[in-house]
Amino acid sequence: MRWFEAGDKGMQMDIKEWNEALKDVEDLDRMIALGKKVYANCMRAAGTKADDRFDRTIMAFAHILHHMLEEMDPELWADLRWNLEEQWRFTEPALWECPDPLLKAHSTLDKVEGTSLLELQQIGHDLIQVVRPNLMRLVWAMTVSSGRRVEMHGLEGADPNGVSLLVPLALLDRLMASGTPDFLDEEEAAGLWQITMALEVASTDGITLDELSRCINERQYRFEGNKVRMELYMHSSGGVVVTPKQLGRWRSSMVPVLSVLIAFKVMFLASATGENGPLMVGPIG
Repeated sequence: MRWFEAGDKGMQMDIKEWNEALKDVEDLDRMIALGKKVYANCMRAAGTKADDRFDRTIMAFAHILHHMLEEMDPELWADLRWNLEEQWRFTEPALWECPDPLLKAHSTLDKVEGTSLLELQQIGHDLIQVVRPNLMRLVWAMTVSSGRRVEMHGLEGADPNGVSLLVPLALLDRLMASGTPDFLDEEEAAGLWQITMALEVASTDGITLDELSRCINERQYRFEGNKVRMELYMHSSGGVVVTPKQLGRWRSSMVPVLSVLIAFKVMFLASATGENGPLMVGPIG
């Protein structure tokens, strides 16, 4: 997958849709085309056929970013540039990282059995490195687009340790339930709700996303034969026994939502680049 490369003109992506979007980042059609292209590329890298299930979501992303740009002021731009050019090294090391390795890992896991430990590690990685930061980014964009002035680092203060899925999901649910931002039409609003529904990967088994993330990333599980006993904070002591089939289902069902959140990140970075100038990032390696 073609990804960002650092150069004299800042971080750039050598694909037609990126270059077209930068010509006018407030053009909704160009931004939607970029989002769809990145989504399709991610699905392909994961060995999954792209579909149109998140078309409405990508439309909503473009509309939110359009209004976000209208509400930005010099102080917000300064804070955002610091976040994207420097602070990411300490708070979001995967910001500029090509998603090929994590997506191809899903493709590999789909083809093999007896990989419960790898399934767990993949789920835990994806939740913290992809889902959480991009949900926070989306919440911030929605908040600013609605006319509320909040700096990115201020919003991150709601979860200073950077490990909670509960915080961004609760903030996202609250914004959508209150009709914020109010410029989204019915179809776009439904597209945003689709994200939260797609993230309920273990809800049919009575497990919340935050429980799942904390259990895996804090190593609150143990293997019992080919099954896994997971200690979950919203369940009674003794834990919940999970089969390899369940783990595989949870992990594979995350691929589309991971892809659309990566697409949002690229759309977000394109919006910042096109409106406020190239993002100058030093060596990433």
